[in-house]
Amino acid sequence: MKKNLLLLLTLTSIVIMSSSCRKFLFNPENRIEGQWKLKFVERRHILRWSDVTNRYESGVFIFDNDGAAFYEDASGVMNGTWVLRERRDGYYDENGNYQSDTRMSLTLDLYNFQDNRVLNLDFDNVRFKGRNQFVAEYSTPTYLYRYDFRRN
Repeated sequence: MKKNLLLLLTLTSIVIMSSSCRKFLFNPENRIEGQWKLKFVERRHILRWSDVTNRYESGVFIFDNDGAAFYEDASGVMNGTWVLRERRDGYYDENGNYQSDTRMSLTLDLYNFQDNRVLNLDFDNVRFKGRNQFVAEYSTPTYLYRYDFRRN
């Protein structure tokens, strides 16, 4: 009887520990919340990557846990929303190979109508590289764009 009880307690402990760790490790919303700097943007055409000049590297992106998003720089603040979701459809990776794996997508909509500033980004693929970096990509018929964000 003691062996069965000990086995049951051990199994229960393992299940509880693995489910709590899994939530922490695999819940992307836990990773994106906070302040981020856009380090660089790249564009790929055929086989060559090139840097893209953008005006958002000087500010800070803020992702709140309730889906609210902000961008703040010397020109002011833009307010909006973010949505990170899991997608289970096919896509082409950065090497042009078709992938059918599950991936994360990110929609970011920011506005400041008084200053006539709008930023709408719809990333097809988001990859987290630890807790302090994520790379977000979207593609057009001719280019693949890659945004590299680092925790601020």
